[in-house]
Amino acid sequence: MYKPKCFPIHDNVHGRIWITDLERDIINTPTFQRLRRIQQLGLASYVFPGATHNRFSHSLGVLALMQDIATQPALEIPDEDITLLRLAALLHDVGHYPFSHLGEFAYAKIEYFETQKQEVLDPETFTPKSLLDKAATTRVPKGDAHHEKIARVVIENRSDIRAILDKRKIDVNKLCQIIEGKYSGAGPDAGAITPLYTNLLNSECDCDRFDYLLRDSQFTGAPYGRIDLQYLIENMRIGETEMGKCLAIDKRHGMHALEHYFLSRYFMYAQIIFHKTIRGFEIICQAILLALAENKIMPANYHEIVEIIKKDDSAYLNFDDAAAITAMRAGIGENIEPLVKLVPRILVHRQPLKLVAENKLITKKGATKLDRFQYADNKEHLAKTAKVDPEEVVFEHLDLPIAHPVTVRLDGKNDNKHLEEFVKAAKLIDNGEVSLLCEDEEQSIVAGLVEHAMSVDRLYCLDRSEDENSTKAKLLRALDKIVPGHSKPTA
Repeated sequence: MYKPKCFPIHDNVHGRIWITDLERDIINTPTFQRLRRIQQLGLASYVFPGATHNRFSHSLGVLALMQDIATQPALEIPDEDITLLRLAALLHDVGHYPFSHLGEFAYAKIEYFETQKQEVLDPETFTPKSLLDKAATTRVPKGDAHHEKIARVVIENRSDIRAILDKRKIDVNKLCQIIEGKYSGAGPDAGAITPLYTNLLNSECDCDRFDYLLRDSQFTGAPYGRIDLQYLIENMRIGETEMGKCLAIDKRHGMHALEHYFLSRYFMYAQIIFHKTIRGFEIICQAILLALAENKIMPANYHEIVEIIKKDDSAYLNFDDAAAITAMRAGIGENIEPLVKLVPRILVHRQPLKLVAENKLITKKGATKLDRFQYADNKEHLAKTAKVDPEEVVFEHLDLPIAHPVTVRLDGKNDNKHLEEFVKAAKLIDNGEVSLLCEDEEQSIVAGLVEHAMSVDRLYCLDRSEDENSTKAKLLRALDKIVPGHSKPTA
């Protein structure tokens, strides 16, 4: 068994983590140390004070889990490949943005809105006009701004990391392919990256998700992420598929542990990641980041970030939470209108958007979603009825699936999209036969729920006062006229 012998790191989630001298050298680089200054959950500590953990400790945790999983005898992974998998786990978040996914989605939206110039607002491809509406939009693909794609740029161009990898003759392209979730299938060449390797770091059931579930639960104090991980790991097997070797769970013994993981992740997102108050802070913060980029106080788009990385100087090292906060203060100093109004709400005071109303509905894929009030045409009508400034009103729509359905055929007649879905999907194995968890409706409760999602519509306002003349009170009275029986916000 592959046993790294070098230095121990003490982690409050996984206990003692052993690292090699190669990994220690990478960890000690300025580029990797930057991850200490990026909080894992963005602004979640405004609601859960203990949630101050960072991408640095998460990356070490993913490394620890990769060691536990890759050394399982049933997976038959050779030592030289375990070295590569451990490095991929360690470096998978090295391209992350200030405030983690909060910053990532800000830059994804910049890219998206630069390329989407349509003026007509379609409910299914909602393109808002105001800054806060852009910040509240969740229907935006990450595209080239994805932090895993940025990670490749960092690994290939930051000399402190690249020199260490080159000296040890590490295949940098293969390393980045594992991080990006790319694979070469069951090719005859011994160096092919099988789906098994990308499954371990980039799938519905991977080291990254396992660690953030455990770590976020530990630091927020919420119990939802406490899964039976060791039992799940012990029941991991190799499944032979048309795409090559994939990760699968022993159906007879591990299926319920796998279901527990999916349900835990759903509740973690519902109760923590998409908490109404956290989102109230994050929408403001994302609007601020969009304004900072627009005014070139921070990089204007992901292309500029790539150029900063390639310069290989100290500029990228300062692309962290602290730099974003400094930029916010600079924006106030330059008297930029939205920043003067919004920045003090998260840097000086604790003033998230005020939740006015919230609708929650379990919906089935393809079903008509009734009683939605988040679209801009309704927003204008609602604001006019309430006699309030439309710029003070923010709508948000969220879909929280338990697991993503996979439209795939197991007879080999699939296109590339379906094959990618299949590779990343959670799989079961029984007597050598591989199946998808999401299709086992006879025995899996997750399969029965996979076509459903919790659909959440929220109406926020900037004004936080509670008197009868407040923006909230006016909007509620208007909603009573427009959407009778709408849901009041929960406490």
